[in-house]
Amino acid sequence: MQIPSYEAELARFEEADAQVLGMSVDSMFTNAEWAKSLGVETVPLLSDFFPHGQMAQAYGVLREDGYAERVIFIIDKEGIIRYIDFNDIDELPDNEVIFEELAKLR
Repeated sequence: MQIPSYEAELARFEEADAQVLGMSVDSMFTNAEWAKSLGVETVPLLSDFFPHGQMAQAYGVLREDGYAERVIFIIDKEGIIRYIDFNDIDELPDNEVIFEELAKLR
């Protein structure tokens, strides 16, 4: 699972001076229950529920069916998007690719 894998790699993200955030179009209550069921305690999960999908739409990743694409954005400290990785909804992204991209920012 994507978010639990980030939780497991949290020390490496901290070493890379990166803050991991998850976001979905589900409600904050649904996100909290989902995180609890997976044992995710540290990675913040943001809700883009109301207005539904507003952030996903702003980033161009809101699908026609109302769900967000599985996308990774690496945003630098100035707020500039430095990396975007679209993944099939059933495909988990490779964390090593993320760490390689984060290393490029140093």
